[in-house]
Amino acid sequence: MELKIINKKPLILKEVSENIASKKNTIAVQQKVFDFTNKFSKFNKEVSHKLIDELIELRIPRVEEHQLIQIINLAPKTETEIKTIFAGTKTTVTTESIKKILEILKKHEK
Repeated sequence: MELKIINKKPLILKEVSENIASKKNTIAVQQKVFDFTNKFSKFNKEVSHKLIDELIELRIPRVEEHQLIQIINLAPKTETEIKTIFAGTKTTVTTESIKKILEILKKHEK
């Protein structure tokens, strides 16, 4: 069975979970991904999209959508964890911006 990429878009974990749940016949790999996404997703879909909007409003220079998705999926709790997300990229985030990101995430914690 040859796999073909139909769309390449970063997704929050809950979106992945919902996409798999909408399929009638899931194979073992899909079930494992479904279980993983449900176990490790920190926010529901609505909160995740609200978080994306709030993070975009910060207008942090050069931060891309996939990095915002990573922030939401990983829900970092410290400055070091946020810095890890941007490690190896050309994006530099100020300490002030990191603190604002942490404030937004903390506000929406379960």
